[in-house]
Amino acid sequence: MSSLYKDKNTWYYSKGSGKSRIKKSLQTSSKKEAKRRQKILDEHYWNAKGIVTVKLSQLIKEYKETVKLLKDSRANKRHVDNFFEWLKYDPNVDELKPSVFDDYKNYLLMDLENTSKTARNKLMVLSAMMNYALHTKEYTERNPLKGIRMPSKNATKPRRPIPVDDIKKAIAITNNEKDKIFWSLLLYTGLRVYDAGCLTENQVKQGVIQQKSGIPKPIPLPQKILDYGDRIYNIYPNSNHIARSRKRYQEIMATFGYETDFHAIRHSVTTKLAKEGISESDIKNITGHDSKAVKTYIHMDTDDYSRIIDKI
Repeated sequence: MSSLYKDKNTWYYSKGSGKSRIKKSLQTSSKKEAKRRQKILDEHYWNAKGIVTVKLSQLIKEYKETVKLLKDSRANKRHVDNFFEWLKYDPNVDELKPSVFDDYKNYLLMDLENTSKTARNKLMVLSAMMNYALHTKEYTERNPLKGIRMPSKNATKPRRPIPVDDIKKAIAITNNEKDKIFWSLLLYTGLRVYDAGCLTENQVKQGVIQQKSGIPKPIPLPQKILDYGDRIYNIYPNSNHIARSRKRYQEIMATFGYETDFHAIRHSVTTKLAKEGISESDIKNITGHDSKAVKTYIHMDTDDYSRIIDKI
């Protein structure tokens, strides 16, 4: 509910609390006129359902503030930003219908060729944001994602490691220089797909904070990567670039008889390093995998990791 208060002979309109509080001068000293203007503002800020009218861009901004301390905050922020980029307009939050999110689900599964589990994870972030809009901010009467059928949380096509030599062949075959660099980063650094695409010079110096574990991951740079120089930075900074590169990779791998994706490269690297006798904890540090069984801590410097990764 809104309220009125008087300060220095002028009436003010107030609604909400905290950072989202709305405060406006009504530019009148008359209480009767202030109440009339209060009704006008109530109609402006509330729709017929009694929901605060706010744009999706504002919700995203507020939601990103609430998750910034979570260990997977980068992934959360990226998923809501990607949804907004895909949507291409800025609707009122209460206007978002289940059909919008169902279309986005199909985009993730069909156009980006995400696995069911990956698409589900991205949609669950959006669902958490809409729950925040519903229960905390009162921007909507329902969570529209409750009205769609979520993809399976189980891997529909469990990934299998591809022989590293065949991945090297794909890198050699492609005539797209950016693909060559990006695929090499995936193979020789153990980075996750998004981290490899957005790699910065500062991250090479300080390590990448892993989305899943929140643990800094050192980035090995063997000579094969150093030879590319500064071209390794921000090679594919958004999901559309990555999706097109993945499609080209899959087309080449299909000629070798494989149905695979970028993430399987990490499985291949892990398998190859294990066969080379590298310890489990060192493999976890190189690939950034998290494990409840082993407390991961960095006990080798980046040069050591580079020498290990050269075994690939």
